[in-house]
Amino acid sequence: MYQQHSRFRGVGVFLIALAGWGFAGLGTGCTGLSSPSGDDLSVPVRGDVDGDGAITEADLNAIRDAFNTTQGDPQFNPSMDLNGDGTIGLADLRIETDLLAAQ
Repeated sequence: MYQQHSRFRGVGVFLIALAGWGFAGLGTGCTGLSSPSGDDLSVPVRGDVDGDGAITEADLNAIRDAFNTTQGDPQFNPSMDLNGDGTIGLADLRIETDLLAAQ
């Protein structure tokens, strides 16, 4: 099991990238994180674009509805840009289809 212990000090928003056994793979999330005050922190599940905690047909349909939107478009949602290229396109649909099939 991979473990990394880090301390973050100060106020702000932190981007935490997790990699290693237990974090790799399609559709995995992370649990067991907490803030210094003891509050639980959550890490979204990749592909769960509607935030309900599961990858479903609704997520795939949402990506289809946002197809061909780019950063700056009112309909663009960065959680649907699964490959991070700034456009919701065919690659994102393929990734979401794979994530859904892995369920």
